[in-house]
Formats: sequence, structure tokens, C-alpha cells
Amino acid sequence: MASMMFVVALGVVAWGSRWWNWVLGLGSVFVVAIGWTRLYLGVHYPSDILAGWMLALAWAIGVAVVVRPHQVQQNETFETDFQQK
Repeated sequence: MASMMFVVALGVVAWGSRWWNWVLGLGSVFVVAIGWTRLYLGVHYPSDILAGWMLALAWAIGVAVVVRPHQVQQNETFETDFQQK
């Protein structure tokens, strides 16, 4: 969970910059490698790893909404304008 949270936090910080693709690519490899080692060593079940990843994503999305509410409001305004037309 901590590795996924670290990569997602880096992704939120790097969003929209030229580093975002690097963060996404290297972060994905990092997170999958950590998950695979947890499985290989028998420390966790696959469901534990998936649940940790999902919890980290949910937490990061919640924090991003709190930290950058103006981005969420712009998207909601666009959706409501689009639906009215």
C-alpha cells in the first residue's frame, strides 16, 4: 500500500508536467515489482495486495480533491454545461 501511495502521490504532483509519463512508467514497474515480491515471499495473498492498491488509490484521489478542488470544480462545470446543451 505504501509503494502505491508513493507512486500515486508522485503522479498527482507531476500531473501535467513533462515528467508525468516517466512517473507513470517507472512507478508502475516499481509497484508491480513490490507486489510480486510480496507474493513470491508468501507474505501476502493476492487479495491483500489488490486491496492495498485500491485503498491507496482511493486515499490519493480523496486527498487530491481536497488539495486541488479547483480542478474538480472545472470538470463538474464542464459536465453540467455539456449535459444542459
